[in-house]
Amino acid sequence: MFGRGMDIFKLAVTGSAGSGKSRVCQRLFSLGWPVFDCDRIAREVVEPGQPAYEKMVSLFGPECVAPDQTLDRAKIRAIIIESLEMRKKMEAIQHPAILDELFNRIEAAFYSGHRMAAAEVPLLFELSMEDRFDYNVTIAVDPSVMVDRIVRRDKVSEASARKMLSIQMDLEEKIRRSDRVLWNNRSEQELMASVDQLDGFLRKQFLTDPSK
Repeated sequence: MFGRGMDIFKLAVTGSAGSGKSRVCQRLFSLGWPVFDCDRIAREVVEPGQPAYEKMVSLFGPECVAPDQTLDRAKIRAIIIESLEMRKKMEAIQHPAILDELFNRIEAAFYSGHRMAAAEVPLLFELSMEDRFDYNVTIAVDPSVMVDRIVRRDKVSEASARKMLSIQMDLEEKIRRSDRVLWNNRSEQELMASVDQLDGFLRKQFLTDPSK
């Protein structure tokens, strides 16, 4: 029996911004894993009408509400990069809702007949959540590569990208706490081969019925 009372193997995929977590999770999905994205869930739990939405508006003010009444994520990101206090207050609103929804979805996957599920959890170690999963993997990449990817992905300055990375846990600490590390400094083909190897290892190690 795996953790949290469900006979479903739970894999956490983590890593710093720009490391390639989402690409790894896309590959796992193509290999048959149900995959859940905490960043996507984070957006959903603060949509208009959700309980956390009004709390976020009260915290950041009406100037952080976009014309379509959704939260302006760019403005909020700029605030929490500069203010640790505001980031902590935001996390206190969002994280309980995110975790409840994540494990509800994993539970639904279990009752749908799945024996394994993967979750993309950017703050796995920052929130000390690793014990809620059966195995974790960190996607690692050199800092200079991460900065370049964030600049291109988010259309921000290099200084903003470095500031974003500075508020995240040090990569060496993430590696120390990881069950496995996949490096993503080279080609996508090499990264995908590493994911395929991980998939094969986990299926053999944890998902093979020893009675057969």
